[in-house]
Amino acid sequence: MSQPAPDTLEREKDKLAVYSVQDVATRLDVPPGWLDRWLGRHPRDGRDRPLYRVACRKKLLTDNHVALLIEALPCPSSSTRRARRPIAGASVATTSEYTSTEALERINEMLLAKSSRRSSDRSKVVDFPNRGNRRSRARR
Repeated sequence: MSQPAPDTLEREKDKLAVYSVQDVATRLDVPPGWLDRWLGRHPRDGRDRPLYRVACRKKLLTDNHVALLIEALPCPSSSTRRARRPIAGASVATTSEYTSTEALERINEMLLAKSSRRSSDRSKVVDFPNRGNRRSRARR
């Protein structure tokens, strides 16, 4: 293959624009930190094409990368949003035949039955004499 003429290389080099994440974030009107994290999680588009190049730990993007990036960005429409994660420990369906109120009542009954089995038959309550029958120490 023949080499391109030097003046052709100079013209192509002038056309090649390289942008930082900060520059692209400004152009797209998004926070630079968000774009940097998003690019870190999505280094390639859906067709496995790179969305940026790295030089000295700095992400660099050309006009072609920016076009690919715009295509790969998440769509803000509600039809593509992920469903919220359920709260840990919460359940949508009942876990047994009892409703939650019935289950709580049943647990309380079981706890009361268990605690009554533990106590002895003899009461531990002590009867104190009436106050009227008690003498004060000063009168002795």
